[in-house]
Amino acid sequence: MTSVTFILEYGRLLAYGSSRSLVTPCYCIVYAVHPTLFAILPITIAEIVFFMSWDVYVTISSTKCHGKKISRQQVVVIVAVYTFSIVTMVSVALWSAANKKSQAVSIVCMLTDVVTKGFLITLAVVTSVFSWGSLIFLICSMLSMKRHNPVSPGLQAVLLRRKSKLVKNLFIIGVFTCLAQNLPFTVGLIAMIKKKRSHMLALSWISQIISLPLHALFRLFENNCCFRKKNVLLKTVLNKMQIAQQH
Repeated sequence: MTSVTFILEYGRLLAYGSSRSLVTPCYCIVYAVHPTLFAILPITIAEIVFFMSWDVYVTISSTKCHGKKISRQQVVVIVAVYTFSIVTMVSVALWSAANKKSQAVSIVCMLTDVVTKGFLITLAVVTSVFSWGSLIFLICSMLSMKRHNPVSPGLQAVLLRRKSKLVKNLFIIGVFTCLAQNLPFTVGLIAMIKKKRSHMLALSWISQIISLPLHALFRLFENNCCFRKKNVLLKTVLNKMQIAQQH
């Protein structure tokens, strides 16, 4: 979704790059799609990784490798949090655009021109909190699995191996999300504090654009390479469960 947002932004830049037309910041938030998506996607993505990491940590810590499905109440709470976050960020973005000193911006509608610096700082801080929080939960999950590591090779060991693979995959996603989202924000904040345009800011955004498809290709390649191993592991788990039920 972030890649689609970048495509929309650069498509609008190509369409109106030479235009001198001016619009209001609120017009950009309401009618242009990419500023609104840029305002809600970072926190939404960070929240998704955060709640996945939290669910894994709670499951491993409370059940000691015996699976536990997420309850319906937890699903309702998570969906409510996502909805509240999206509505809040859109409302704050509109408020920020309405209170921006310059009410005449380019029709290209770049997010940095549409909202205030305070909104960008808030977006960067909240996104960083969720990103680092997810990494903390995943590290705690790894430590918890080491404490619950069974000595005898049985069904519990196979389940633990599956959870270790899940935590490893989530950790890779968490690190990628933290770096890809926080690096441009951090460089941008430094550039705003120093009140100068930095080439590092442009390079950081370019690196984020490049890292998104590269990460997707990496995940696809890894899944294809591990497809046979996962099938073998799944068959082993099913066989162990059948043996346990017979006894």
